Amino acid sequence: MWMSVSENGIFKLWDSENKLQTRLSLLENSTESDYATAAAFATNGELIALAKNDDTVRLINHSGRAKPDVLAGHNQGISVLAFSPDNDTFAIGSNDSKITLWNRNEDYLKTLEGHSGGILSMAFSSNSTILASSSSGGSLRLWSQHGNLLNILDDEKDNRPADVWSMAFSPVSNTLATAGISGFIEVWELDPQQLMDWNCNWLQDYLLSTPAGKDAAAEGICQDFLPARPAKD
Repeated sequence: MWMSVSENGIFKLWDSENKLQTRLSLLENSTESDYATAAAFATNGELIALAKNDDTVRLINHSGRAKPDVLAGHNQGISVLAFSPDNDTFAIGSNDSKITLWNRNEDYLKTLEGHSGGILSMAFSSNSTILASSSSGGSLRLWSQHGNLLNILDDEKDNRPADVWSMAFSPVSNTLATAGISGFIEVWELDPQQLMDWNCNWLQDYLLSTPAGKDAAAEGICQDFLPARPAKD
């Protein structure tokens, strides 16, 4: 299945043979000045996210019924939406240079800041542990699924503009492909050990201060990044 959403909020769901299966108006009860700015499909097919020009996002089921809550928190237009493959996390990117994370229950989790321009593209890794994001001005960042900055990817070869308009992770999450205004496709190899280093770095407080984290540490999780445990007599 794949979907298309027009500016006037007409949602169409197509099957693998490009046959139209569903046609819905996602902006019912809206004014003539309302229009859609972005849309995304949850990977389990149960929800559609629709961003409107009033800087809000609504989650709608495939039958066209909107959930009651409205996701807000941006003020310069929403440019891109993304569900994690496990459907536990939902990301909203905006022209205000910020990304907000929400959980499957529509609870606000965190605001990701650091980009200097409007968000152009986002993608979750296939294992849902990494969110990649790009913004105008050429910034490309990697975040953990909980919103911690993992790394900033920078490519200044030949002084080419680096605005990334599209990105995708490989099925095993160790490669990120990006494409944009430069006319080049860039392939970033994400070393598994480096990914472990990033994740263990931001997990340290959790592993040291929570009961569940201490249990995980006792099993050897991230043992190379934690203070040595005192030997038992």
